[in-house]
Amino acid sequence: MSDLEAVNAKITSTFLGIEDHGIFTFMLYLDYGHSSQAAGTLCLGGTSGCHARTGDILRAILEVVGVDSWEKLPGKSIVALKDEGWSGLVRGLRSFIGDRQVVWSEFFADADA
Repeated sequence: MSDLEAVNAKITSTFLGIEDHGIFTFMLYLDYGHSSQAAGTLCLGGTSGCHARTGDILRAILEVVGVDSWEKLPGKSIVALKDEGWSGLVRGLRSFIGDRQVVWSEFFADADA
């Protein structure tokens, strides 16, 4: 975790559903002010080899952002925890105020791949 950079972001929109390869997943579209990026795209279920604690990670995201439903995520400010550099992958989120955080690798064995 120490080699991740923390970048302030606003969630502009979300996706929770089945993507075009048949994988149940989520995406959070983040606006950094100067650029944007999608975070998530991890397999929540629906295919073999997909091992996720789906309910746990979705609840953790809601708690970190401070909302009680997925529909309330857009417009909220958070801190993206991402690999360093312009194209670094988002590895988790931290609350904008306070120290609550969710890191994908705590829920997905292959999130660091």
